[in-house]
Amino acid sequence: MGIDTIFNQQKYGIDKMQKHSLFKNTLVLTSSYVFNKVAMFVFIVFLARFLGSGEFGKFAFAFAFTQFFYQMADFGLNIFMIREISADKSRTNEVFVNSFLVRGVFAVFTILCIITIMLFLNKPSDVFYAVLFFSIAIVFNSMILSFFAVFRAFEKMIYEAIANILLVIGYVVLGTLFILYDASVAWIAVAYCISSCAVFVLCAYFLRVYFFVPQFTVSGKYFKKMIAEVWPFGLGILFTLGIYRIGVVLVSIILGDNETGWFQSVYSIVGSVNLVLGMVIAAAFPRLTSDFQLSVKQLNYQSGRIIKLIIIFTFPFIFLVSYFANTVVYLLFGSAYVPSVILLRIMIWTVLPFITANLFGNMLIVVKNEKKFAFGSIGIFIIAMVIYTGALMTWGMTGGAVATFIIDLVMAVIFGGMMYKLIEINKIICLKALLAIAVFCCVFIILRNLAWANVVISFIVYILTIKWLIIFQEQEIAFIKKVFPFSGRGLR
Repeated sequence: MGIDTIFNQQKYGIDKMQKHSLFKNTLVLTSSYVFNKVAMFVFIVFLARFLGSGEFGKFAFAFAFTQFFYQMADFGLNIFMIREISADKSRTNEVFVNSFLVRGVFAVFTILCIITIMLFLNKPSDVFYAVLFFSIAIVFNSMILSFFAVFRAFEKMIYEAIANILLVIGYVVLGTLFILYDASVAWIAVAYCISSCAVFVLCAYFLRVYFFVPQFTVSGKYFKKMIAEVWPFGLGILFTLGIYRIGVVLVSIILGDNETGWFQSVYSIVGSVNLVLGMVIAAAFPRLTSDFQLSVKQLNYQSGRIIKLIIIFTFPFIFLVSYFANTVVYLLFGSAYVPSVILLRIMIWTVLPFITANLFGNMLIVVKNEKKFAFGSIGIFIIAMVIYTGALMTWGMTGGAVATFIIDLVMAVIFGGMMYKLIEINKIICLKALLAIAVFCCVFIILRNLAWANVVISFIVYILTIKWLIIFQEQEIAFIKKVFPFSGRGLR
């Protein structure tokens, strides 16, 4: 047996283990977030029905407003830590300790900013205290992200999954108990604060037992290096997150609490889908970083594969949610949220540009173009402020929904334009995918009078069309089979 044969066999074995690890981590992390989003979604539906649109609007503002500042406490340290530790695991303690201390400083500054701005907004006392306790939870959650960065860099997402599940369970259980005892919206934030504190302690235990015992020695040189490198991360992610939170905040300020409740009810549906799909990309981030170390071509292949799988399998879902928006809103939130129907019909389509922008943004960070990512995010945020303000003041909630789609599309175009040199678009695959989507839409519209039987027939035709066009490669079919065993068989 020649040396080349031995090398190829070893390389094949490593690639196979890496693929298995990627599948496992993606499945574990995505499953935990699916569980969390289902639990949180049920909790949000409960709050929306129990509180009514006005009180629910207060809760929505408090949560969205604090989440708007959430990234200020992290300031890009999470992605920075994952990239640094993934590249050189011997520096784990140095990266962790210095990042942990920086987070503490950022967290204190964030709380001061939130309180200062709230004093000028003149919101009711229950909203003010809700914002205050959500802000305290930000401190704990920011610290928790330091632990999550280590878990992800070592590709041990199981610990992050456990922590996330327990955080949501604690929040939902305590929040439900407080609301049933006729507590104000501020007590919902107290529940979140208590759960975040408990999970922080649990993550510290995981780190010490299963990874390493932190040695708190600060490196002044590395501290300065980290600050110099992390600010593009921080600005970019801060303004990117701001883009997704500013809509609810502006609806509350410009339109009122009832409109905020209606808008947030739809945002909870769309956000659930976005987060689940975003976690597929987040789970693949360490692997994308490793692929870029090998070659730009490998990074391009993996990123193209991810976006292709997501778009092809999410389009039918998006189409159906938009078509049956009236039924979805009525079943979930009740007749009091009928004004949300038109919002859902529009905003569900933001999923496609969102996930595309998410992938391109992560690719910019992988290839270390953080400054482009930062300045692009700032520009998009400014555009979002202008579009949202004009649309809300002119057309109300419907204008806000249309503005959301336009802003996500603009973000996908801008980030995609920054990555055009690394994007190799297979025009044949794109045309085949568009043809499969067109076939699905045509069949559904032609058979629309068949009610739910139409949905089943349309999906079958869609899968058969994908099979006939041979859109997927063998490796991708294997991936689909692992995650979705039933649908994978139909593609062979």
